[in-house]
Amino acid sequence: MSRKRGRTQTIKSSLTFGGLAAETDHLLEQAYLDNGDYETIGSRLERRCFVIGRTGSGKSAAFAQLKREHSAHVISIEPENLSLPYLTNLDAIRQLMDLNVHLEPFLVALWKHVILVEVLKHRYHITSPEAKRSFLHQMKERLQKDPAKMRAVQYLDEFGDKFWCDTDERVRQIAETLSEKLVAAGDLKVGIHGIGVGAKVENEQLYTQEVRQEQAARYQRIVNETQLPRLNEMIVVLHEEVLDSEQHFTYLLVDDLDKEWVDQNLVNLLIRCLFQAVRDMIRVKHLKILVALRTNIFRQLDYGGQHQGGRRKSLGE
Repeated sequence: MSRKRGRTQTIKSSLTFGGLAAETDHLLEQAYLDNGDYETIGSRLERRCFVIGRTGSGKSAAFAQLKREHSAHVISIEPENLSLPYLTNLDAIRQLMDLNVHLEPFLVALWKHVILVEVLKHRYHITSPEAKRSFLHQMKERLQKDPAKMRAVQYLDEFGDKFWCDTDERVRQIAETLSEKLVAAGDLKVGIHGIGVGAKVENEQLYTQEVRQEQAARYQRIVNETQLPRLNEMIVVLHEEVLDSEQHFTYLLVDDLDKEWVDQNLVNLLIRCLFQAVRDMIRVKHLKILVALRTNIFRQLDYGGQHQGGRRKSLGE
């Protein structure tokens, strides 16, 4: 309550001064103030892609503003919708971790595939099996004189009708494909929850160090092969044939990496692999991938000097 020139003025209890989070505040569009960070984030010439800042520094609000201003050119990926808990609960994945097999090649390839398909779906409005078949036919017709690019496009055929489905279904398919390859190699059983072993080995205690090392080396080769040359060739197609002009410029946003979206033992590994995938895709001229992350989580990553080259933008520091 306040007084003005002898009159009493009452502030109504329903009056609000903004939302709890800036990105959900209904006044954001009218009241958003660019302190210079947003200009950098939205710039199509600025190649920095990691937005690092403390809680409340404006990362999500900047992303929300970008989606409002460039709605037709923005894709958002929410990590909690990627079925990554399913991935990390697979018996095969847990056994690989137990054998100290490095999962980075598989996880980097997984992020690249997710990003690639999201961009293709957005660019060509692929929302059904028919739309996917039409897209592939057009691409094959266009690239038939370039064998390398034709091989790259055929990479997408492997995913059949799952290509156009929700992202979480594609993640499950890729994880299951890896599991099947590992099972075919021997001694691993596919499944979810609990760590099982094949018929040849009845008890974990029977593993000798030599056997474990031999298994780890065999499975490491399989994991390494997930970084398929055709996937990287498809990124070249993305650069030269798909996002081939300024009118097709696309922002891809990844936020909410600080939420509980996967087993905490794997969070840092998954984020590091995302960072590596993003760095590998910087070559795509008309694609700008932006990843928002809290400062304290970034420091936990032990990312070392890998972010050299001006590839991150810090907010509120």
